[in-house]
Amino acid sequence: MSSKKPLSQLLPKSSRHFAREDYWNRFFKTRKDSFEWYAECHHLRPLFARYVKPKDSLLVIGCGNSSLSADLYDMGFTDNTSVDISEVVVQQMNQKYNSRDERPGLDFQCMDVFDMKFEKNRFNVVIDKGTLDAIASDKQSSDNICKMFEQIDSVLKPFGRYLCVSLLESHILKLLMNWFHKNGNWLLRIERIESAEDMTRFQSTEDSLVLPVFAIICTKLMPTTDGKPNNTIIELVLSETNGKPKRLDSIADVYEPIESIQEFAFIRHYIQNIDLSREEEDIHLDLFDENDLLSPRYTLYFSNYINKRSKCVSSFGVFIVPSGREIEWLFATSKGRIELTKQSGFERLIVVHLNRNHKFVDMEQIKSQLSPKVMDFVPKNVLNLDSKIPFLSIGEDVGKRTVVFHGTSDLSGDYVVEEIVVNNSQYRRLVFLKNKNIIQSEAKLKTMKRGKKMVSVVDPHYLSCSHHEIITAGLTLLASDVSKEFNVLLIGLGGGCLVTYMIDNIRTKVKLNIKVIEIDPAMKDVAIKWFDFKTKSLSNKVEVDICIADGLEYITQLDPTIHSFDVIIFDVDSKDVNVGLSCPPMPFLDTNFLAKVRSLLDQRKGIFMLNLVSRNEDIKLDVYQRLDKCFESTFVYSIHQELNEILFAFPAMDSVPEWVFQKGLANKTNILSQHCFYIPLLKESYIDLCSNRFAKLSSDPIIH
Repeated sequence: MSSKKPLSQLLPKSSRHFAREDYWNRFFKTRKDSFEWYAECHHLRPLFARYVKPKDSLLVIGCGNSSLSADLYDMGFTDNTSVDISEVVVQQMNQKYNSRDERPGLDFQCMDVFDMKFEKNRFNVVIDKGTLDAIASDKQSSDNICKMFEQIDSVLKPFGRYLCVSLLESHILKLLMNWFHKNGNWLLRIERIESAEDMTRFQSTEDSLVLPVFAIICTKLMPTTDGKPNNTIIELVLSETNGKPKRLDSIADVYEPIESIQEFAFIRHYIQNIDLSREEEDIHLDLFDENDLLSPRYTLYFSNYINKRSKCVSSFGVFIVPSGREIEWLFATSKGRIELTKQSGFERLIVVHLNRNHKFVDMEQIKSQLSPKVMDFVPKNVLNLDSKIPFLSIGEDVGKRTVVFHGTSDLSGDYVVEEIVVNNSQYRRLVFLKNKNIIQSEAKLKTMKRGKKMVSVVDPHYLSCSHHEIITAGLTLLASDVSKEFNVLLIGLGGGCLVTYMIDNIRTKVKLNIKVIEIDPAMKDVAIKWFDFKTKSLSNKVEVDICIADGLEYITQLDPTIHSFDVIIFDVDSKDVNVGLSCPPMPFLDTNFLAKVRSLLDQRKGIFMLNLVSRNEDIKLDVYQRLDKCFESTFVYSIHQELNEILFAFPAMDSVPEWVFQKGLANKTNILSQHCFYIPLLKESYIDLCSNRFAKLSSDPIIH
């Protein structure tokens, strides 16, 4: 029976055991076959070819029973000495490789790397494959590591090289960088060895974690003539295929790129081995261009849809979303992406967003850039996946996006006005970059002749947002009184598209006054300059007054005995993206504040409209309960394939028009068509208001 035990049973339970002589003696007595840390010699051959010359004298520290020393000898590096703390393994290695004197000059010695007995400046190259990782177990080992580095410094000749192969865990990287930087007279270069990782990945078990492998090349420089140490030079090479060294300004610049590569490995392992359909939150990953580490080029979203009859993911694909369409429900939401996965016929789908501020030539360019990366996320149990990855999209058009204005506001942060082309139509959008997948305002553009030039202008008869259509259509819930002057209070201007649409499309003989409260003065400028915002209709029946103020403070200070509104609308986004509520901010939902809103409404015919946007069902339920508590009657309209819901709250049952409770869709829509605020362009929205999408929150059902 073989005495070889599974490797997992032989590795120490505590990392401190790695540094103990008795542990390694027991290890090598039990495991007599070759044990390779991270990579075999042929995976490191290009590294040795670059940094080791045939005439160099080599020292391999912590050689163990690895075949590395003999392999190096056979590659032509014959001045070759190896040391290890274990007398057992040294005897084994001398017996294995030197018993017949086949490799003269290959020498194995029992020696402690913390106290080596070689003469000063003895070797050209010191090679360390895993030894630093094995003994640098924790903070308690830092003194010993410094001793090892001092010993390496002592035995290396000037311009000699310390070649260390390591996983570069954070504490090891810091130990290494700090010592060599502090002592000066060194050129440090860190290279990623992707070929070693490929070998490990190929040999790994189904759920094993494959970590990135690095080589640290420390070249010993001559001291200056005045005896002062040289400044340490630090370089990074993070791709074997594109081996250009990047010189860094300081050791602080080393940590982030190394940690980013390591984090990628953990995410890759996690995604390959979990059931994404059981995850409560979206899993996504940003991919950066190596020349632009500030703005991600691609964002990858991972989605599963597994048949009940299937126990695991057995098919895999990638869907590329054209620029500008990433905000659509199917691509922007978790539920939408699951539906897309189902429609695509795959059980796992990577949905790729093409981010702004990057140029995309065509689908072939995108596929070639993504192919090597997405292969890292193929589930381990995917069956029969050809080398060619199945890519899907909406045709071959990558979309066109142009940022026409980039602004910064103290209140809204960075924002952009961008123009996109979708299905040969051009649109202009306002996007806050803190929440880049939510469009704050969108206008359709049309071309018209001004003088001798053709220019792009906002189409006043187009309303892009479904929730704005429902808010506008919701004005027909008011009593249609042609003798009355109506007052609307709107919190949140954005690009002004909602108000502009009302101005241009409400054809009424009654007066409509719209008071808009906008906290950010920059938004007023954006609305006027980029979205053709105006404050009066041609008939002067609709007038708009903008007030730059905090909506919370403005409403709190209003006196209900003086101010009364027929409609109050909240269409204001939240600046805090961490609470699970995109619209409105949570303070707007305080019950005392909602009670104040109710007091400002016409108690017989007033309506409160709230644009609610949240992915969290518990938050939405809480909002429903708050409105139900503060108002006599509350209705909700859920917009198909969007996160937006419009809540309609009435201060009294009398405020709800009678037609809402009547039977017959045709009868209801006929009533609405006679309303003073009826807009023919919104015919479908009026039909929806009369359907079961418009539902009462309380237990009393609506009769349809």
